[in-house]
Amino acid sequence: MKTLDTLIPDIYAVVSDKGGWDKVAQDHYLQLVGTTMWSRLGPSSSTYSPGLRMSNIGQKCERKLWYNLNADVEGHPLPPNLYLRFLMGDMVEDLLLSLAMAAGHTVTGQQDTIELYGIKGHRDAVIDGVNVDVKSASATNFSKFKSGALMTDDPYGYIWQLASYVKGSEDDPLVTDK
Repeated sequence: MKTLDTLIPDIYAVVSDKGGWDKVAQDHYLQLVGTTMWSRLGPSSSTYSPGLRMSNIGQKCERKLWYNLNADVEGHPLPPNLYLRFLMGDMVEDLLLSLAMAAGHTVTGQQDTIELYGIKGHRDAVIDGVNVDVKSASATNFSKFKSGALMTDDPYGYIWQLASYVKGSEDDPLVTDK
């Protein structure tokens, strides 16, 4: 049985040794990417609804959070290059979760709705019984994860978001590492 502490070297082994990527991993990846592309680029099936979510709970800018909670409109459209950046982040998540599966790790609970005190969020996955959130970031922002500086310098509210997923999953049987 695999554990989260070997996830990165196990993924590297799939990539460098070209082993483990099978039909199951391939189908999983294609399904994830297809869903991502449809949700980001397909026809809009929902309207924007303001509200507090786990992804914005740690927002440092009070004005932005106020608009997230109270505005009836989505705001100014984002430029296409920014939409593309977000799409690439989603596709990196799809790839890494599929590689984790190909590396023999248990990947479950993808995009499950988690609720805590009425606030909803969607976790990325549970890998080997641990809540996992996949983040793509610039080298500067990634260094905060690696060094632990994110605990004191968290401009995007990641710690609040992740802590909310963990707390909201206390009774979740998929999460065995509490």
